[in-house]
Amino acid sequence: MKKGNLYLFTVSYPFGAGETFLNDEIEHHLENFERVVVMPLRQADKERGMASGIELDCSCMVPNNIFGYLFMLGSFFKFEFWQELLIRPKLLFKPSELGRVLVYILRKKLVTKWLNENKEQINGGVLYSYWLGGVSEAIGDFKQKFKNCLAVSRAHGYDLYKYRSYIPRHYYTLKNIDYVLNISGDGKSYLDSEYPEMAHKFRVARLGVSNIDKLNSKVETSFLISCSSLAPVKRIDKLIYALSLSKNKIKWVHLGGGPLMTDLMKLSENLLSGGNVEYEFMGDVCHSDVLSFLSNTTASCFLNTSESEGIPVSIMEAYSAGIPAVATDVGGVSELVNSSNGVLVNKDFEPIELIESIEYVFNNHKKLSFAAKETWSDKFNGEVNYAALSLFLYKSSLNVYE
Repeated sequence: MKKGNLYLFTVSYPFGAGETFLNDEIEHHLENFERVVVMPLRQADKERGMASGIELDCSCMVPNNIFGYLFMLGSFFKFEFWQELLIRPKLLFKPSELGRVLVYILRKKLVTKWLNENKEQINGGVLYSYWLGGVSEAIGDFKQKFKNCLAVSRAHGYDLYKYRSYIPRHYYTLKNIDYVLNISGDGKSYLDSEYPEMAHKFRVARLGVSNIDKLNSKVETSFLISCSSLAPVKRIDKLIYALSLSKNKIKWVHLGGGPLMTDLMKLSENLLSGGNVEYEFMGDVCHSDVLSFLSNTTASCFLNTSESEGIPVSIMEAYSAGIPAVATDVGGVSELVNSSNGVLVNKDFEPIELIESIEYVFNNHKKLSFAAKETWSDKFNGEVNYAALSLFLYKSSLNVYE
């Protein structure tokens, strides 16, 4: 029996190209809740379609104009800013960190305002932040004050690990939330060690992807694909250096654009052109086209060289299509990639180690491919994982009524 409402706070979904993995999750919530309302905080260029029955509420969206900047500057006058500044005075001299805390406080302020204006309709419902941050603190504080809802937040990577980069008000983000839903066991272990007094609220709720049926059964034994933004953290330059060492013919296709695209194309021209590697940069590719590519490709190896990760959805999708991976052992990647379904390389790998790992996958594709598909089926099947998550939220919300 459906009961209550679920309010899902996102960064920009359904606008823009991010948070694509929400498409697979959100429909499952319709099975358990009377209303499912998506509440984005930022508007991007293009709105994507959502499943029938999902509502969109833009009440908490920051204006994408001069007024949005003025609202953000108002964060300077909030108690939370001065509290954070006392703990971290060097904020004033680090523009990126200063901007991050101002955005955090602005989002908390906007969501808090909406919550206070809508107390009656929230009664007994689920407040669900898709990322840890200002929204998580806002819904946790609301729950602490009114007791009439379930407050939960997902935790991924950049919003979780303090050792990677500055995260504002980490303790306060977690303090009053009912559950933190980590996308990996590594994330849960990290929070358990950082905040043992809150360990009872930290859970693993894995992401997942839909099954990708291979429409092309042919496999090219030396065909490599990668899919990521072309940003420094993805370290595609190290892949190019590794490929330049290959003594065998390799075909490499990269899906995704980004700020380093021009530089990486020049590097590829200098190191790979006229050699053993045939390469192509496809630039920005929409998510549906990525899935279509995986369904039709003859590639035999997927690559991820990221310096940091939560747990990569791109590898889940590759495994769903039966394509084994070589990936760096960072974040929760080892929960997905192992020696039976691919190769894990050290975070600080040498180029020769990477190319040897790629060629190992080429030479052992058949057995690794079967294991990759099995890993997806056992642990990262979106239908299974998201149905379980939605049922957990529904059952947990029932306690609110008692």
